[in-house]
Amino acid sequence: MKPVTTISGDARIKELTEKIHEMPYGPVHDGYTPAVGELIQIGPSVLQHMLNLMLSDDYEKRKNAEVVIREVTMDMLNDAPKNVYTSDEEGRWLKLWQDMGNLDAQAPLEQRKKSIENWRLWLATRKNALNE
Repeated sequence: MKPVTTISGDARIKELTEKIHEMPYGPVHDGYTPAVGELIQIGPSVLQHMLNLMLSDDYEKRKNAEVVIREVTMDMLNDAPKNVYTSDEEGRWLKLWQDMGNLDAQAPLEQRKKSIENWRLWLATRKNALNE
């Protein structure tokens, strides 16, 4: 599914980041909003923005950013976006998540900073995947 807007690139990512917490789908889909869905579709180029958002004082925004980071990195690690992953693929991603410091929107700021630093280093080794 393609985004419905004609705004593209960094301007669109910035716009979506600013409204990431608007119109939540409800408790069954905790952390998911229309902006979250579109950011996930955009892919790896949103990750630096989401890592920045994990430093926010706003827990709801951090929770949304965490969902984007989880979904996009799962897709990156498995070379393609999917709706369903095998247990091996999920296990591989879970190991990466743990190795990166278990980034958690509820964690204290210092813990989030350490994990964000790990993610930035990991992403720096994958610049081609980020289309930069």
